[in-house]
Order: sequence, then C-alpha cells, then structure tokens
Amino acid sequence: MAEQFSISERVLMKKRLLYLVCLTSPTLLGMCVELKHAADDATVLHYAARNRELSCLKYFLKRGVEVDVRDQDVATQRHWAARWGTPQHLDLLF
Repeated sequence: MAEQFSISERVLMKKRLLYLVCLTSPTLLGMCVELKHAADDATVLHYAARNRELSCLKYFLKRGVEVDVRDQDVATQRHWAARWGTPQHLDLLF
C-alpha cells in the first residue's frame, strides 16, 4: 500500500522539488528564477530561505536572482529567512 501524505506535506515536497530541479538543470534556471508558485506567489528563493537551504540560496544569489520579490502576503525572501531561517541565511540576503 502506498504511503499517504498530508496536503501540506505534498505541497512542501513539490516546492522543494521545484528548486532542486533548478539546481540540477542550468537550462531551467532562467525559468525557475521567474517562476512563482501559483498558490502563494513565492519564488524558489523564498522556499530556499524557508527550508534553510544555504547552498541553494548561495547558488541563486550568485546568479543574480532578485531578492525583493514579494509573495501574496507581501513578504520577501528576507521575511521568510527571518521567520524560518537562521542569521546566516538572513545575512546572505542583505
């Protein structure tokens, strides 16, 4: 029998997969940078900050990803890092 995941677990897995795909395929980077999740307007940088993915943050920032993009709640990636990340994550975004 297949394991059942809650809706929130499935959403989180999809979001994480989104930015991991971007990391493994440079040809998709441009699309991923501009892509926003339909449910909340968050970008891959938002999710990297939320999930404490330091290497992902560094990767996208090194490639010039815009930091001041706002989600549907008007929160930037810096807001997400302040709430869910660590001081090191937040420092990267300034």
